[in-house]
Amino acid sequence: MLIESSWRGPTCAKGDAYAKLWDWQTNTPEHAGDQAPYLADLLENTLTTVITLNGDGRPARTEIWSGIPGNGALLESWERLSEELVQADRVPAQTFSAQPPAAIVRRSYGQPSSSFARAMRGAGLEEVLQFASSPVLGFTPGSGNPEFHAFEIPNASPTADLPFTSGTNVFENIALGGYAFLSTYTITSTDGTQMLRFYQGPAREMAANLKVQGIWNSSVAQPITIGDQTVQAWDVIDMGAERHWLLFEYKGTLVAAQDADIRMWPVLSRLQVLNTPNALTR
Repeated sequence: MLIESSWRGPTCAKGDAYAKLWDWQTNTPEHAGDQAPYLADLLENTLTTVITLNGDGRPARTEIWSGIPGNGALLESWERLSEELVQADRVPAQTFSAQPPAAIVRRSYGQPSSSFARAMRGAGLEEVLQFASSPVLGFTPGSGNPEFHAFEIPNASPTADLPFTSGTNVFENIALGGYAFLSTYTITSTDGTQMLRFYQGPAREMAANLKVQGIWNSSVAQPITIGDQTVQAWDVIDMGAERHWLLFEYKGTLVAAQDADIRMWPVLSRLQVLNTPNALTR
């Protein structure tokens, strides 16, 4: 057993691998936020390496723990299960393929605004209803309701080309991957005019993407009201551009409203399902 208290430095038994990974995940999460193990949120200063020997005195299992083994967080482990020589015909054909999984392949165009502009296009409600795989949420024309401005959907199917990436906006990435679209409305009040922008898509797929791509500076639970329902929302700040987002699920659709502060919550309460192509006409 090896116990270290300086694992964030190059003297760690892992060499400088952990020190570099911790630095990248802390200071440039967009470059290493999806690499394992995730170290940026570890508060424990002690790193414990445990090597278990088998009967012949050779290493059989190695574990790296944050804190005390068994009570802390298990960061990595390796186990020698067998020393059998496997015949080549028993190895699946793609076991040692150099091609990365399609789920982690992205095409980056550098500046988020330019990549997003080239990869998204305007669409009408009829096309959005065909694109969406969960209820489409929005506002119908009426007194006090936000005025519709635009829908934007991906320019091409993610199966036809590699998804684009935006370096600082996780919801742009999800939209560019074909799992969400952008809705924009105009709110007019005595204080002036304000844009309400929100991404929406099927809750299950968007949540799965957020587990991989979402990195937050902070998150606070915030119940809001939509129609006659109380919905659990989360007020989060992303790490990339430090934007505020209000995240909530309603009728199977996950919504991410950009910069939706407390003044917008009464407006969001008027959200409803848009079922027909003429739902935005008076």
